[in-house]
Amino acid sequence: MVAYQREQLARLLNHANAFVPFYKNRLNWVIRNDGSVNWNRWRDIPIVTRKDLLEKHKSMQATQMLPAYGAIGKFSSSGTTGTPVKTTHNAYASWVNRAAVMRSYQWHKIDFNKNLCELYLMKNPQEAAYPEGKLIGSWGPAWDHHQTGKFWQLERTTPLDLYFKFLMDRRISYIAMRPKPAQTVALAAQKFGIKLKLDGVITVGANVGLDDRKACMEAFGAKMMASYNSKEGHKMATQCPMGNHYHMMSECSLLEILDNNNEPCRPGEVGRVVVTPFFSFAQPLIRYEQGDLVERGEPCKCGRTLPVINRIVGRSAHMFRFPNGMKIAPMLPIPCREALGATIWQVAQTAPLTIEIRYCSGQEATEAAKAYVTEQIPKNMYANVEVVFKKWDIIPSDDKFNEYVCELPDEVP
Repeated sequence: MVAYQREQLARLLNHANAFVPFYKNRLNWVIRNDGSVNWNRWRDIPIVTRKDLLEKHKSMQATQMLPAYGAIGKFSSSGTTGTPVKTTHNAYASWVNRAAVMRSYQWHKIDFNKNLCELYLMKNPQEAAYPEGKLIGSWGPAWDHHQTGKFWQLERTTPLDLYFKFLMDRRISYIAMRPKPAQTVALAAQKFGIKLKLDGVITVGANVGLDDRKACMEAFGAKMMASYNSKEGHKMATQCPMGNHYHMMSECSLLEILDNNNEPCRPGEVGRVVVTPFFSFAQPLIRYEQGDLVERGEPCKCGRTLPVINRIVGRSAHMFRFPNGMKIAPMLPIPCREALGATIWQVAQTAPLTIEIRYCSGQEATEAAKAYVTEQIPKNMYANVEVVFKKWDIIPSDDKFNEYVCELPDEVP
């Protein structure tokens, strides 16, 4: 795998050095005069930041491209964590990404003869409005002409009672959406007594919590199949069929998990994701900091040798920051949420020494429950903070809802 990755990286590095102005002087550390690569200097390559994508977009475009790299398309991130970033992709990268998606479906034994519905926010809401929705066509491998499963899209703002009717009328077996909306749908199904059996819930992008998985299993008898991807990095990891952890897509990209000193994390440690997609020649991203925190895992017992991510912790922008300079990726034990009787909760740092616990529950949490959660804060986060509790009456429907958020002003560079 290392030999394969270095072959792809060498091609990408030489292409970027020759045809991408942004990299003109950034790769001197590793590329020798004869075009060979000094791999011992790999980590000397400066990390590409989100700020680079925003301010130096034009200089990051390739001035020449081989025809084999395919047609060029432009994409933009959602902008939910700041100003949207625009990236340029070539078709070769998209083909590889689709291959990674198909492999993950095969791992989870997806049946392409069954129907899929994606709850989707359309630019034109009428395009996939109830009751017709929008029929995309088949959704399995392009080379399999015998599949019968249909791929439907339905406008995300459809009332949930009509959404459930649509799923039953179209005999949907798989649904696709982000994790927190999936949990919201599952909780609503339980609340309204909806009897709906699904074969799977396919999610992308955001972290999948144990509460998300539990709700979908209890409501639909369905496991969640999660993946870790972005517009910039494509499909970077996919859930192992034998657990809730993820395998990196090492044939598609080099994914580094780095600590605050830019050294590789060891298993069990949380670090920043720095990714290099191998086949993005239109706008190479060489050592791009994705803005996410993940926990590196031990090799998997399933037999797959692809490296492991134990869990996606969240956005690095949401690390909690305290007056002594300490930064942490916050995490409270699951019994804390259970003690509050919360179906969904959010832990927010609203001031340097204030933690706000927001929770959805049928009733106000007891003083004993609040005391228990308050006791856990100094054990898992920081001592001498004020803990505030706020009951939510409405379940949040944000696509990229985060359980842990830092709401302090952005740090000054």
